[in-house]
Amino acid sequence: MSKKAQINEALANRLVSDNKMDVPSWMSLSEAQYLAHNSKLDWTTLADPDKEQFLTMAERNVKLSLILDKIRDLNPEAQMTDQEVFEVIKSNLVKTKVTQSLDEVIQQMNKTGYLQILFSRIRDEYAMDFVTKKIRIIE
Repeated sequence: MSKKAQINEALANRLVSDNKMDVPSWMSLSEAQYLAHNSKLDWTTLADPDKEQFLTMAERNVKLSLILDKIRDLNPEAQMTDQEVFEVIKSNLVKTKVTQSLDEVIQQMNKTGYLQILFSRIRDEYAMDFVTKKIRIIE
């Protein structure tokens, strides 16, 4: 794991542990299904213990995302425009050398709801980078 990834993981853990909140179950479920999909697993065929693991990870991710939303609200420089996020997505899709057109891939992602989750992930990563630059790290 890279130093940046270690710092981001420690920061994420701290943010989540220091901010107690309830997460709507529909948000956790959507995130859990996304995580399973990214792991090349079919949510509908997963065993219940596996679903519970994904739901636990998802709840943490959703909490972190909600915390980062608040940070973005308070710090405009921690925000990305829709166009900036869209450019990151297009750039990443080009790197994967998809066989479909970018428009088709994006339309499919939009239909499945994964586009919104990806938008959120990119914004969260950008906000995490902002917070990382503002904190003092003690090793």
